[in-house]
Amino acid sequence: MDVLEAQDNLLHAKILQAVKANKHCSMIFPFSIGSCVHLTTLHRCNEYKVKGEKWVAKFMPCYNGPYKIVDTNEKHSTVTIELPNALNIFPTFHTSEVLPFIKNDNSLFPLCKFEEPPPILTPEGEEEFYINKILDQHCQGCSHQYLIHWYSYGQDHDQWLPASELQECTALDEWLASSGKS
Repeated sequence: MDVLEAQDNLLHAKILQAVKANKHCSMIFPFSIGSCVHLTTLHRCNEYKVKGEKWVAKFMPCYNGPYKIVDTNEKHSTVTIELPNALNIFPTFHTSEVLPFIKNDNSLFPLCKFEEPPPILTPEGEEEFYINKILDQHCQGCSHQYLIHWYSYGQDHDQWLPASELQECTALDEWLASSGKS
């Protein structure tokens, strides 16, 4: 009798575990073209480590983004996202590697609002901005344009600038060296 009761308890525990595990599973594909997602950095931690720096992996961000979805494949549970060329990775990911992006509602959660730093002022009182890195490039006519990521600003402030505005720019030199066009 004790053996039968133990088997019943094990079966009951398995059913409860299956119910709990299946709460996260859905028959409806949760992603659509045009929506945004966060991408896990679990397999790309080395990208955030700088040679010579002693950073601890536990302080690395778990997800980055948001990135826009450009294609979905429900049969294989994958999404293709629009990535900057600087990442040099294949843009198709399994849905377990991405999370839906939910934009902060500043009226509901004012304390979670991303505070932008004030611009740096020169002694003459003019605003000065620093380029963190160049993310992408393309040709427009016979000149090049570069996608600039500003230091201390989010992705929504990235902008395209012509090469003529990037004279004597360290970020441009680094970009050209990494792409082999120096």
